[in-house]
Amino acid sequence: MRNTRENDRLLKFPEVKAMVGLGRTTIRKLELQGKFPRRITLGPTLVHWSYKEVQEYLERVTEQRDTGDDGDGEA
Repeated sequence: MRNTRENDRLLKFPEVKAMVGLGRTTIRKLELQGKFPRRITLGPTLVHWSYKEVQEYLERVTEQRDTGDDGDGEA
């Protein structure tokens, strides 16, 4: 069985921010709305995000931009 997490890595917040250009509050809001990948909690104050999931998020929002779909179900 192939590991689907193969070649994945965990990102700290500064790396996620650099990739997506969003701040901590906006990312948290999008997470709670189910629109951004959920954080992975490794400790009481230590969270990371999956590189693959963040990359998929970027691909999804780019596709929505290209198709004119803003993600709310109304094009």
